[in-house]
Amino acid sequence: MEQYVSPGKVVASAGAFIFGGIALNLLLHPLGSHEMMGFLLFLVVGAVLYYGRLTLHRINRMITMTLLGLIGIGSMVTAVYLLLHPVAH
Repeated sequence: MEQYVSPGKVVASAGAFIFGGIALNLLLHPLGSHEMMGFLLFLVVGAVLYYGRLTLHRINRMITMTLLGLIGIGSMVTAVYLLLHPVAH
């Protein structure tokens, strides 16, 4: 007997592994307090955006595709900007 696993469950499980692995990385490689706050901020914002987009996809797929397109365009614009204006370290 074959069981069907919905794509939504697969994507939600993949997100749990991704963000769980990032959180595990924080435990295995301790950072200073300033770096840890940035790391946790990245982790929380990333997880909220990921699962928020997943929930939005279940409600309205057109909004989700538009949002993904805007994120993609924003990423490309940011990459070009950073290429043309390098940050001094």
